[in-house]
Amino acid sequence: MKLAIAFCVAVCLTPCLAAPPSVRDFARHAEFGKAKLSPDGTLLAATVPRGDETHVAVIRLADMKIIGSLRAPDHEHAADLWWVSDERIVIAIGSSAGPLEQPGLTGELVASNADGSAKRYLYGYRGQSATGAGSGSIEYGWGWMLHPMIDNKDDIWIKTVRSTNPYLGGTLSYAHRLNVYTSRRDNGVAAPLPGSADFLVDDAGTLKFAVIGDEKTLFDRTFAYESVERKWREIGTPRKGRSLIPIAADSVTGAAYFKARDRSNRYCLESMNSQSGELSPLSCDNVADLDSVLLSADRKQPLAARYEPGKPVTDWINPEHADAELIRALAQSFPDQEVSPVSWSRNADRLLFLVDSDRNPGELYLYDRKVNKAQFVYAYRSWINPSQMGERRPISFKSRDGATIHGYLTLPPGRTEKQLPLVVNPHGGPFGIRDGWQWESDPQFLATQGYAVLQVNFRGSAGYGSKHYEDGRGHWGTTMIDDITDGVHYLTESGVVDGSRICIYGGSYGGYASLMSAVREPDLYRCVIGYAGVYDLPALKRNSDIRRSKMGRNYMNQYIGDDPDELEAQSPINHLEALKAPVFIVHGELDERAPFDQAKLLRKAMDKRKLPYEWMVKSNEGHGFWNEDHREELYTKMLAFLREHIGAGAPMSD
Repeated sequence: MKLAIAFCVAVCLTPCLAAPPSVRDFARHAEFGKAKLSPDGTLLAATVPRGDETHVAVIRLADMKIIGSLRAPDHEHAADLWWVSDERIVIAIGSSAGPLEQPGLTGELVASNADGSAKRYLYGYRGQSATGAGSGSIEYGWGWMLHPMIDNKDDIWIKTVRSTNPYLGGTLSYAHRLNVYTSRRDNGVAAPLPGSADFLVDDAGTLKFAVIGDEKTLFDRTFAYESVERKWREIGTPRKGRSLIPIAADSVTGAAYFKARDRSNRYCLESMNSQSGELSPLSCDNVADLDSVLLSADRKQPLAARYEPGKPVTDWINPEHADAELIRALAQSFPDQEVSPVSWSRNADRLLFLVDSDRNPGELYLYDRKVNKAQFVYAYRSWINPSQMGERRPISFKSRDGATIHGYLTLPPGRTEKQLPLVVNPHGGPFGIRDGWQWESDPQFLATQGYAVLQVNFRGSAGYGSKHYEDGRGHWGTTMIDDITDGVHYLTESGVVDGSRICIYGGSYGGYASLMSAVREPDLYRCVIGYAGVYDLPALKRNSDIRRSKMGRNYMNQYIGDDPDELEAQSPINHLEALKAPVFIVHGELDERAPFDQAKLLRKAMDKRKLPYEWMVKSNEGHGFWNEDHREELYTKMLAFLREHIGAGAPMSD
């Protein structure tokens, strides 16, 4: 297919030698977040970050004018959105401890017309029950979109999870049809077992499956819904752990598709026989978990599976499908970048798609099948010039215990790849989070200043199978730190990095890993930057907002640990006698995830030992800094700190 692109960007084939972008350029938030095309293809709804809130703007594509908006509650976020008709949008509300954490869903759904009128609270703990029975009592539950049913106009499918006993605990999931104008919903279909179920509704809007973890056996069990008899029928064989995640179902063929763990404990794409529950593999990668699935415009079948062992890899399952041919043709117009469908119009004649890469923070385009052209819509960070960014090179190495560990090395653009100063940048989380190939502000900021940046997907990280994930359990300060250290040695032994010029910087768990690395390897690091970090594990378990729920407390016991002696041993604050590197402590006083007392405890311990440190605290910030002035100040001070201890970044090559 020949595709005419109406918008193009001039890209230097070798790094441009212009002055690097300013510190402010990296401190700024993206102008837009998630985006969806209206069913008729004429409007675009996009989330818009505004400080510590995220709102929704509706843009008319014909002239790029904003015709409507919806503001999230104070200090909260429009975390996701769906068009449910040509005029109406449903938004999921989220909250966040700060920018180092993705907004967590509050379980609330609200609706608005595209022009901002007829706003309605649909479901959540701040509203009242609106069942067919007309009950007016407050219902404390959690809601999520299951299917937008855009051809229905009035109704959607939602999932709710509600407490079965407010005193003894326990939950039950329901699938409901809900009216997006009145917020009234039917009595719903209860899941076959207690707990949080994953329901699957097919493309025609019919409830088909439920997957739920049995709380007694801890096995996933799969059920098919018989709509005529209104009952569940168990199918397939129970699978250990979190093994099955529904993706899509075809109302015509009856085929269903799942993200499923194979025998190697990696997530793959599999199809299911709806009668027997038997699974058949469609796509798998021998290194990485299934990352995402590209579906046809009608959401009936998968076109391709995507993985990210290093750079993203696309496995085309139905390459001859017309939608697949279109996406592949578009990708040819953007070499060395990722082309991802975002949303289709109802009749599949318009496609909103994203183009991004390690150097490109993301650009949105609209393709029109009628005229066979794609037009530029907007850039997420229009002030970033991809030609001035550094390559994010996938790396892999053997750990000291023989495991293969993956990560990324961001190289300073325009510099010789030899004896570079290095900043190690461990990610937060730490569990279920990973560093990826796409553009990221922290490593790109440091790379433009002449520093190489290492990011390691140590044990506990997502994306490389359940064993890699589970091997981090209870090993915050041991195996996970060893993986980071082994990555540093891999680079120094290769000659790319100067072993005498290394600092380490991270946020949240990354702050913990930075200090713990420096006390365990005192001769390796010349400085440490801890940003909203954790330094005392017993104090974290006592004071973090994670402990407010039973689920959170169980999580900390399982993944951090519950042995008091081991928690003390894995707290870097207790090993400062080994520390040689100066520390830059950065924190927000309103941080609830890694509370401010973590920074104060570390400062007190540093003072007691008369160890050198710098201090940057903001009274009105939480888990990371939202305010762009504060972010710019942090980057500026961080750069000065690095220059003081490992010198200026590598100079540009001749």
